[in-house]
Amino acid sequence: MLTSRICAGILVVAGMCGVTAGQCDDEQLLTANMPNAGARFGVSVAVDGEWLIVGAPESDLVGTDAGAVHVFNRVGDQWQHAQVLTASDAFEFDDFGRSVAIQGEFLIVGAPGKDIAGSNEGVAYVFEFHQGTWTQDQILKLNSPDDGDRFGWSVDIDAGTAVVGAFGVDLFENSDGIAMVFTTDGNSWTIQDLLFASDGTGLAQFGRSVAIDDERVIVGAWQDDDQGFFTGSAYFFTRQGNEWIEEQKIIADDATAFQKFGGSVDLEGAFAIIGAYGDEDAAGFESGAAYVFTLDAGIWDQQDKLTASDAAVDARFGWSVAIDGANAWVGAVGAPDSGEAYLFRLAGEEWNESLSINGDDGGIGAELGSGVGAGGGFGLIGAALWNVGQEEDAGAVISLGSCTCPGDFNGDGVLNVLDFVAYQQAWVLQNPAADCDENAAFNILDFVCFSLLFNDGCP
Repeated sequence: MLTSRICAGILVVAGMCGVTAGQCDDEQLLTANMPNAGARFGVSVAVDGEWLIVGAPESDLVGTDAGAVHVFNRVGDQWQHAQVLTASDAFEFDDFGRSVAIQGEFLIVGAPGKDIAGSNEGVAYVFEFHQGTWTQDQILKLNSPDDGDRFGWSVDIDAGTAVVGAFGVDLFENSDGIAMVFTTDGNSWTIQDLLFASDGTGLAQFGRSVAIDDERVIVGAWQDDDQGFFTGSAYFFTRQGNEWIEEQKIIADDATAFQKFGGSVDLEGAFAIIGAYGDEDAAGFESGAAYVFTLDAGIWDQQDKLTASDAAVDARFGWSVAIDGANAWVGAVGAPDSGEAYLFRLAGEEWNESLSINGDDGGIGAELGSGVGAGGGFGLIGAALWNVGQEEDAGAVISLGSCTCPGDFNGDGVLNVLDFVAYQQAWVLQNPAADCDENAAFNILDFVCFSLLFNDGCP
């Protein structure tokens, strides 16, 4: 079985004591239909509606480390393997699947190892869902690709707009990096704008991570030297007509050298989460952290700093991040002994650790947390070096859904007397959610039922 550890913490609010709440009832282990040793299935993951995609950038299916992407479809209460995607011009060491994103009828796959005229210029592939299958639609590339651009290391897509990072591009200085925005008219994808840091510096690697939501993009520059070597930073851009304007640069409130802030990013609405796996506050060298920022009156402000309750040296918490509503997922790819991933829930102005899950079942060094994704109530956790049968380091993904706690009636992430207050109010109003025993009658037995759920906590 998959091993979960529920965080049990103490919270005191106006004299009330509670324990951190959390559980996921829908748990599934996903692997490739034909697992391939060393494929690194799970380096990248994404979900949208009934579709889930997983990158395996070192799959040998069509060539040594050429890469592949596996598509899963939701059927009933299970994800079922539906299709394997490879590039039409696949070649060895393309790294196809290093990054993936999906939204609606489009998905995008980065192949930063693709050689065009030299070495590792990189491309990205757009696939479209047509007549029941995902079909390659177009190859995206830079107008003037150069060696080591690594275009496609990061990708995201939303509402007919795609953003692709190329952290190795030498725009003004060595590897200052860029990101490209593409849009579609329904027939083809064209470049809309080129994004770069207004204060870019050499080796900043702007474009190492990207995310888009509606009319806003965030780009990570994890080696920016704002507050010392490899402090890291992130930049917000907003669309104005056909142009994208730099909105704000952010760094951590406690920024330090080698924090690597911006190594991973995600964005949804007024929330952004940024990984800083090099942070040392929690437990020493590369124990890691993640930061949540909120948009208030047009300004992005740091809301919270997330660290693991069991932080450890070299855990690299913040290697991967994802946010979905009031749920934030953080991967700690180096956590002993097989990696770990954490779910945090927003309660008021704070994000509380709700649960964690480790990769021990995948073998020592499974690297659980190498990729995380979230959407539609699902959390996806990639373990790129998970052993599948005799196939070592084939990779796997854990899908977690219905991450709720029945006793946390008000959904604030903690179990305390406020849950009873909220339950009583709903019961008086005969809200169906308060019919705990589901017998269509509202009586004292509902309170007994709810008390049992509350006392059981969140295993």
